Amino acid sequence: MKPLIGITVNHTSEDTLGITFGSGLPGQGWNSVAQDYAAAVEQAGGIPVLLPAMASDEDYAALLEKLDGILFSGGADINPNRYGEDMICECGKINPDRDEYEFRLMALAAKSQLPILCICRGTQLLNVFHGGSLVQHMPHDGLRNHSIIGMPRTEGSHWANITPGSLLHSILGEERVHVNSYHHQCIKAAGNGIVVTAISDDNTPEAIEMPERAAFTLGVQWHPEMMHSKNSLQCKIFKAFVDAASI
Repeated sequence: MKPLIGITVNHTSEDTLGITFGSGLPGQGWNSVAQDYAAAVEQAGGIPVLLPAMASDEDYAALLEKLDGILFSGGADINPNRYGEDMICECGKINPDRDEYEFRLMALAAKSQLPILCICRGTQLLNVFHGGSLVQHMPHDGLRNHSIIGMPRTEGSHWANITPGSLLHSILGEERVHVNSYHHQCIKAAGNGIVVTAISDDNTPEAIEMPERAAFTLGVQWHPEMMHSKNSLQCKIFKAFVDAASI
């Protein structure tokens, strides 16, 4: 059987999403995620399974026992209180419900031997969970704006320089790759066991790994799921992840 890959979703108690789609009513909460994530996992040989917000950690633990890997997807900013900072005005909208659900899920995943792939917010989540911090808004301290919304999502907008010998380097076989860019936050201080393995030309962290964790653990700040349909190099990230989940 193909490996089952859990994908975290945007969980919100706001009802505007369903009203916009014409499929809901006021007062309903929603779980949603871009199709790009599921498509990239499926193309790589996995079966995507969406992970809704649930109240019970026991239910999450039981679900994780059925999964072969977990992908923490992109989304809203993480509450700065989670890394000991007050929120600044430029910080984006916070989703406390999603923070609560994903931090609980990350705690269970981190204790397991499940392969973990983190994308954009997911990368920041991995870092904060392990005691790291974030730059709440870029540009900052010489870092340029990385929220380049005018570029098509399938196209690279800047370069990421990859550390030789890293997991990411072994996957891509390149020391310099062109990546897209749709984030206004980035890693400031790396968490315990977290190693930055790719940086942009302005020294923005672009990828992190946990070399001491036995299972596959990779976080990328860009969105390879948006590029996978036109970029075979970015497909390698999902293929490596799904292959690790197949073992």
